[in-house]
Amino acid sequence: MKRVISLCVALSLMGSVLAACGSQETAADTSASTGTTVAAASGSAETNAKKVNIKMEGITSPTYTAQFWDEYKKTIEKDNPDVTIEMVLAPGTDRMVWIKSKYAAGDAPDIITADSETFSNVEGAYAEVPADLLENVQDTAISRVNGKVIVMPASLQIKSQAYYNKKMFADAGITEVPKTWDEFIQACDKLKAKNFAPLIGCKEAWFEAFGYATAVLQPDVIDAKPNFLSDLKEGKEKWNNPVMSDSLKRFQELTRKGYWYKGSTSFSYTQAVDEFFKGTAAIILNGSWMAPQIDGLEQKPDFEIGIFPIPQTTGVKSIGATTGTWAVLASSKAVDQAWKVVKYCIVDNQELYKKYLQNDNLLSVTKTPVTYESTPTVALFNKNIEGLQPVMDFPGLAGDNALPAGFGDFYNTSIQSISRGTDVSKVLDDMDKEYQKLTSK
Repeated sequence: MKRVISLCVALSLMGSVLAACGSQETAADTSASTGTTVAAASGSAETNAKKVNIKMEGITSPTYTAQFWDEYKKTIEKDNPDVTIEMVLAPGTDRMVWIKSKYAAGDAPDIITADSETFSNVEGAYAEVPADLLENVQDTAISRVNGKVIVMPASLQIKSQAYYNKKMFADAGITEVPKTWDEFIQACDKLKAKNFAPLIGCKEAWFEAFGYATAVLQPDVIDAKPNFLSDLKEGKEKWNNPVMSDSLKRFQELTRKGYWYKGSTSFSYTQAVDEFFKGTAAIILNGSWMAPQIDGLEQKPDFEIGIFPIPQTTGVKSIGATTGTWAVLASSKAVDQAWKVVKYCIVDNQELYKKYLQNDNLLSVTKTPVTYESTPTVALFNKNIEGLQPVMDFPGLAGDNALPAGFGDFYNTSIQSISRGTDVSKVLDDMDKEYQKLTSK
């Protein structure tokens, strides 16, 4: 089935992105080592002498494998004989730490395809996106920094929903998925009463934070304070406010009530997902990328997996989202050729763009929507988002309302520390201090 419905949803989501958060995620463990490169294809000396070498970042995950990127680069090189693509594979975990170290060492890829918001507030880090390239994407997907567009919209990614073990739910007497936060807590109580671990997480801060943050915390904040991020930047708001505090105390309640599987804090992301597939816990809060992973499993779990939107305090009204962006380093020796490659990948070769989107269950942001076949779990995930208001993930924002460089990591570790029991007010005070320090540089 073509993703006509979900792409219509994507367009409606994009139309309300700016209203949700002002002007404008996946990681997994991988066997690929940090900074792994996929070697360029060889050719005659005469041909190679005319080629321009471009380093291009590729993230590694269960759906974006080294083989995927090898085929991807070969397609680019076949149709662009003037360039040689050197794929630099980012690690599945600690990706932002990796790209920061690469940038600091002057060894970052020419084209950054993940976490480009990391340097969107660093003056002079990125080359400006050519106007003729921007003409091909939805206007509402475009973010500006001081009037300039320095990141190219590439996709829309829906963030977390709750993947759940239908057998455990049935055994616990849960006949309907939760539609309010109170019902979610009641479901967890019923699961625990049957000696099922309600939730499973992992030791990695990004994952422990993002499920609740994108699905509940950030929608709670934007629902009560629509201009929170711009007001924060202008000094009119603080992280330590009643809405943030109340929502994070509810998050901490999940730990206090013993809902997390006891081994969660020792798991990597990949281990946590594998344990869920084994039936270790009833629910995992995860992103859109897990849906195609489920459909691609060679050995299926011995239970049926369902999906439901994680309810906010006032019910299911919003869904976390991120506009994925690509960027070209201003320091690149081949800026024009790099933008040509970006245009080829997102605009000119729609089959290649489709493969990029399909592998991670992403939605297109081009004016000409790109559709692809939906597998069963992907279709279920996308059906759930119909009619929901998008709230853009705070750490994933680019543009004037982007968090200062370095704060995204601090944000995730702060939320993780609350899950581990640290006093909410103290954590929020520390967030205010760190935000002030980084914005005053």
